[in-house]
Amino acid sequence: QSAIAEAEGLHRGALTIGVLQTVNAYVMPEVVTRFVARYSHIAIKLEELSGQDIERRVCDGQLDVGVGFDPPASDKLECQPLFEEDMVLITARRHRLAKHRHRTLAELRDEPLALLSTDFSARRLIDDSFRKAQVRPNIAVESNSIEGILATVRAGQLTTILPRLAMGSGGDATLQMVFLTN
Repeated sequence: QSAIAEAEGLHRGALTIGVLQTVNAYVMPEVVTRFVARYSHIAIKLEELSGQDIERRVCDGQLDVGVGFDPPASDKLECQPLFEEDMVLITARRHRLAKHRHRTLAELRDEPLALLSTDFSARRLIDDSFRKAQVRPNIAVESNSIEGILATVRAGQLTTILPRLAMGSGGDATLQMVFLTN
């Protein structure tokens, strides 16, 4: 907010923003379009990074703003909630877990999962949820690419847990989103 407030007073300038993959793909296009229409002489540089990299680079002064998941790992950062995001189970439509709209983490105990690598904030939230549910996940594949994980899930054998934004606004005819409950 401070960086944006400073930029609002400028007629020219630049704003460097670190964003997560899903936020960059599904939230930032509309935000950037509106910002550029209002502040046409301020250049925006978006850098798609992991949550850890966003936090580190904001603390180091390399980014003006970071958009990640709450809470930040660093106590040096102040955060402001922008929106709430659900973590959802995503399966191929033909997968046996796609038959119900809701599943629990306990039902995933032996299910082979394709998850984001551990340097992602979303993965930290997923791991915390499994820990609280006293479930040890069966992680078959780790990747730093959401699109790569979704392609793997489309093949039909693995499932994943990702932010709901990963399904995009139009959804995906080959994938099924299942809500996770306690």
